[in-house]
Amino acid sequence: MARRIVTLATTWRDWSSGLECKCLKNQVVVQFGIPESRTATLGRLLSGRSARLTANCTTSKNQRILTESKAVAEDLTIDELYEEFEDLADWDERCDYLIDLGFNLPQLPDEAKNEENKVHGCQSNVWLVAEMKATVPPTLEFIANSDAIIVNGLIAVLVALFSRQTPEQILKTDAQEVFARLGLERHLSPQRRNGLYSMVDRVRQLAVEAAAKTS
Repeated sequence: MARRIVTLATTWRDWSSGLECKCLKNQVVVQFGIPESRTATLGRLLSGRSARLTANCTTSKNQRILTESKAVAEDLTIDELYEEFEDLADWDERCDYLIDLGFNLPQLPDEAKNEENKVHGCQSNVWLVAEMKATVPPTLEFIANSDAIIVNGLIAVLVALFSRQTPEQILKTDAQEVFARLGLERHLSPQRRNGLYSMVDRVRQLAVEAAAKTS
């Protein structure tokens, strides 16, 4: 698979854990007054098989720098995601991998993080936009960001599932079946699951609008 390194800097707060995270070029910096046990847990969460993040740059209580040595796949397809999940032993490892994917999402410009692009019904802030590509037939490409780490991982799943598809293909896709196969239906909290389906609804809405423009 093609690999790439994160080159954009971004800062967000993961509201589920209370952690403020700052992603620098080729690095993830975690800054917060957290106990050593929580730091160890965060290190595990940020050390998925694909990104291979390592927490060996600093040892101060309030800062951990996890340097990314290898980034996740670019242009991941849903079939490749199935294969990755099948290779992972349990949900913890799969969750790690989703977090890795989320760290490597393309970043929306600040001006795109507005009310018009905001996905309502999500526990965290999520902004999603679509771009029609001049392919034959025309396809949609989605870019979305959240201020929560795990939600960015879920966004990566949605991008793998829906991006580079025609509006008609998107509307025929059974997202619930895909999420069940990936274990998301079983392991996500009800709030996260509701937010995930809110994102699906927004994707479908954009696909309907795109289909109307091309018909």
